[in-house]
Amino acid sequence: MRLLQTGDLHLGKLFYDHSLYEDQKYILGCIIEELRTAKKNYAPYDALLICGDIYDRAVPPPDAVLLFDEFLTTVHNFFPSTAVCLIAGNHDSPRRLSFASKLIEAQGIHICTGTDTLTHPVMLTTELLDGSTERLAVYQIPYLTPGSLSAGDTQLRTQQELVQEAVNRIYAAHLAKYPGVPAVVSVHLFAQGSQSCDSERVCIGNIDQVSPDIFRPFAYTAAGHLHTCQQRGERLWYAGSPLSYSFGEQADKYLLSVSLDLSDTDISHDMPLPPVTVQKIRLSPLHSTVRLHGSFESFLNGTDFDSHAQDYIEICCTDTVLTENPMVLLKTKFPRLLSFRQDEALRISAASGSAKYAAVPPDADGQPAAELFDCFLRDVYGADSDILAQRTEERELFVRLANELAAKQEEEQ
Repeated sequence: MRLLQTGDLHLGKLFYDHSLYEDQKYILGCIIEELRTAKKNYAPYDALLICGDIYDRAVPPPDAVLLFDEFLTTVHNFFPSTAVCLIAGNHDSPRRLSFASKLIEAQGIHICTGTDTLTHPVMLTTELLDGSTERLAVYQIPYLTPGSLSAGDTQLRTQQELVQEAVNRIYAAHLAKYPGVPAVVSVHLFAQGSQSCDSERVCIGNIDQVSPDIFRPFAYTAAGHLHTCQQRGERLWYAGSPLSYSFGEQADKYLLSVSLDLSDTDISHDMPLPPVTVQKIRLSPLHSTVRLHGSFESFLNGTDFDSHAQDYIEICCTDTVLTENPMVLLKTKFPRLLSFRQDEALRISAASGSAKYAAVPPDADGQPAAELFDCFLRDVYGADSDILAQRTEERELFVRLANELAAKQEEEQ
């Protein structure tokens, strides 16, 4: 059996208010091309697993919905024998994603958004040359919200409790209906020990983390939620997001081609564990996402960064002096420049400003209110500006309020 795994499409995402529609359309085309290549080489995939976060938000934009509709239609029309299994992630709206799910299930597209179908596997069957058949059960566990499952009278809250209960139910149902048949599972969660990045929506601490040991009964676990391609344990893999959704994601992006050798399976076990081979298929995006470091002058008039002219760029400027309107000046050369950071210049400016304000002497009443107000205006408008003469009323109001606040604090002490 051969499975193609991806996840975290985040269709409809805005990257620094820039639409990624064309990039996402291109990467979906890359997935279709991999399906086409496998079929051409007489090794078609039995299933495509999309492990959650189909959309970037609960109410996706119409063009994102149409894009995914076109993708599913193309997959079904050209690869009707390939089952499509997709689950809801924490970014998705289960109700919206499950629209018409029962209708299109007959077309080989299996959408799991709730807990009512946890124990209903997608059964993959392959006819062998000797007339026998091989079967594989594909279970799907969407992102589980607190209270979506219970154990007896107890409402479960943590991800560990929820996923453990889901696996317990699947395990019991599988042994009752399909003993001796290997099973895989598609999940959307944070496996303990995994590497996260800054484009993911994760909790502080470990309340949302799940032990990979929960999935030991399964021949393979296809996981979504984390955007970096990685392996956790012997049989749990994240394909990661097919595109970079932050400038902190510098790792390459992949699809996963998963092969399970069912002919080498000990069927004496209730849930056999056949040999599994995972191959990473590198994706080349329409536009790369890069973070670059250098002086403003090197970007504006230099040639060292010209090869990134068509990339999505974040510039970390190394200058110690602030540059005004850098995005406007650089956009003609780098049309996909999305972020310009001047951290070093801002740090120096803030330190200088703090020292300057701290050096302001107190006035006759022991409060530096008047001088602080004047110092602030000179910072904003320049030392040579006549703004001080135009702001006498505001200055008097600021001084009065500052003195009243100081008096109140003194009374409370």
